[in-house]
Amino acid sequence: MDGYLDRLSRTFSDHRVQLVTAAVAASAATASAMWGTRHIRQRQRARKLKQESIDMLSMDDSTVFGGDSMIQPAPIPEKSPVVTKHTPVSLTPNEESLIREQLARHYAFLGDDGMKKLRDSFVVVVGAGGVGSWAALMLLRSGVQRMRIIDFDQVTLSSLNRHAAATRSTVGISKVDALQANFADIAPHAKIDARVSLFNAD
Repeated sequence: MDGYLDRLSRTFSDHRVQLVTAAVAASAATASAMWGTRHIRQRQRARKLKQESIDMLSMDDSTVFGGDSMIQPAPIPEKSPVVTKHTPVSLTPNEESLIREQLARHYAFLGDDGMKKLRDSFVVVVGAGGVGSWAALMLLRSGVQRMRIIDFDQVTLSSLNRHAAATRSTVGISKVDALQANFADIAPHAKIDARVSLFNAD
């Protein structure tokens, strides 16, 4: 045991070993301090963002949207009518021509019969979050004209990194209403049944 302690003592008395040991210890301490500081800053930023969101949602509309430099709210669509696979989609010949041009590549790929089936379909999308919102958007862009979208949640600031229709101006409104307003700009002829509801067996 004494021999081992002597060897250990001689090893650490070597200046090179002392320098290497000090360098490793200093690097570990620096890395730990940097990681800790970064972690604390991330938590502080998250808390600040959450508080700003809460403060913004607690203000009345005239405060939040009053000035020219403030975010303007998206128009909230009127209550959606019930849409089924039998809901008529009436188009003038001019509108039909525009839609066929809009969907020209789909017609080239699927043909007239395939596009008729797609355009006559009725699709229900349950959940309008980071996946469902994009699924609904791509269905609309593919030619689906009748759609029901069901989600109970609202657009939040954290939705901006993943939701298909989330913008600063839609924060605070329901996700399905945000989608419906966005869809009206892309395919105004489409019948969208936006339901602010929790999907369940009923």
